Amino acid sequence: MEALRESMDRIEYETTRLERTVHENINAESELAGLKSRGKVSEEAYERQRGLVVAERRWIEEEKQRIIVKLDQLRKQSVSLVGLEQLRRQIATRLNSTNFADRRFILEALGTRVIVTTEGALEVEFTIGDRKDKDSAIVLNSPLTVCPRY
Repeated sequence: MEALRESMDRIEYETTRLERTVHENINAESELAGLKSRGKVSEEAYERQRGLVVAERRWIEEEKQRIIVKLDQLRKQSVSLVGLEQLRRQIATRLNSTNFADRRFILEALGTRVIVTTEGALEVEFTIGDRKDKDSAIVLNSPLTVCPRY
């Protein structure tokens, strides 16, 4: 969790830095327009510099979009870790229980599926995470012999 917080802080700092760069870019464009209006710079030099200013602004906007996507991904990871911690707390008290209802709760909380192969072997599959989003779910697939207690 701490690493995610540090990453999010770095990204927010980067966003602040980009905002300062946007203001500097706008000031540079204003100064350039002022120089042109006073006849201090040629049309060719003005167009060349203005092209650089516009290209820098476009890069800044693209960078801001990339940062927004990265920050959103980090927030999702943070939510996933919080959910995983909640699941751990729910399961922790029931792990050593011999009560059938507690064992059933654990198996359901882990999204357990039992698959019988054509050879008659059993495969137990655990899915931790949102079942709607298979890409972000954590899947553990183990033969039944790995945990004979259950």
